[in-house]
Amino acid sequence: MKKSSLCGECGLPAQGFLYKHNDVYYGSCSMEHLERIKERIEKGEKLARKTYTNNLGVQYARKQSKEKYLEIAKQTGSFELHKWSNEQRDSFFNTIILNYLDFESELGNDNGSDEIL
Repeated sequence: MKKSSLCGECGLPAQGFLYKHNDVYYGSCSMEHLERIKERIEKGEKLARKTYTNNLGVQYARKQSKEKYLEIAKQTGSFELHKWSNEQRDSFFNTIILNYLDFESELGNDNGSDEIL
């Protein structure tokens, strides 16, 4: 399930109020919050997280990464990630992230548009 855009000030669902800064759009739930967001950005403050994961993408990445997990578990003799080397953990997390990005890229390609919305 896709999540809706959230207010950059409070995290509630955005209600169509947008502020564009350096080709990045920030949504808000009210004009009051839109003004606060604008002020904070102009002061150079960092806003809270702007991106969220797609639960379907997470499930896809988990399923696609199982083979890599089992491969490293067999190499180390352990299913516990904290017992793996940093290189093995990095390799596993890289696999998960790439699988997630593959899923999201396919979603983007399937919308029939070359433009990021």
